Formats: sequence, structure tokens, C-alpha cells
Amino acid sequence: MERGTATLLAAAGLLVLAALLGVAVGGLLLQIETHRVQGAADLAALAGARAKAFGTDEPCAAAARAAAADGVLLADCGAAGDELTFAVTVTVSGGIPVAAFGRSWGEVRARAHAGVRGSP
Repeated sequence: MERGTATLLAAAGLLVLAALLGVAVGGLLLQIETHRVQGAADLAALAGARAKAFGTDEPCAAAARAAAADGVLLADCGAAGDELTFAVTVTVSGGIPVAAFGRSWGEVRARAHAGVRGSP
């Protein structure tokens, strides 16, 4: 081996290791954000179902307030059924938008349902 070759190989190895570590940390952060957004969707759906059950508010307005309080955006909301058996479905989006390679990698969408199902 020529002199200095080991140093170059070690530097290249460290560079590859750093890149792999960066990808792993980015993946973990995205996973954490996915769980946070899903929890926000669950809470928004529950808030909408509560409003529908008690008749105190429009279910989608209550879901939008709950989503905003959790730092996500209510993308879609729908309520189906009557006063006794109903379901509220919400879709929220949130996350940290990071654009790379022409694609948004940090935005996360989640969907949740809540309500009261009638007996079979």
C-alpha cells in the first residue's frame, strides 16, 4: 500500500457511516412524526364524535379545532349516520415538510374514525 491510502480509506468509511447514520436518524424522526399525527387524527375524530353525540356543535368544526390544537391541519371530515348510530371520519396532515429529490418527505397524513355503532 502506498502511503496515505489508509487515511483515505478511513475517511471514506467515516463518510459512508455518517451518511447511513443521517438516513437512520431521519427515518426515526419521520416515524415519530407519523405517530404524533396519527394521535392527533384520533383525538380529532373523538372530538367530532363527542360533538355529534351531544349535539353541541358541528362535528367537523369540533374536529378542526382539536386538529389545530394538536398542530395538524384537518384535510377532510365527514359524519354519517343519525343521532344514535354514527361515525365521524377525519383525515389530517402534519409533520415537517422536507422536500428532496422532487418529493415531500416530511409531510404525514393520517385517518381516524370514531362514533357509536348500533348493535347487530
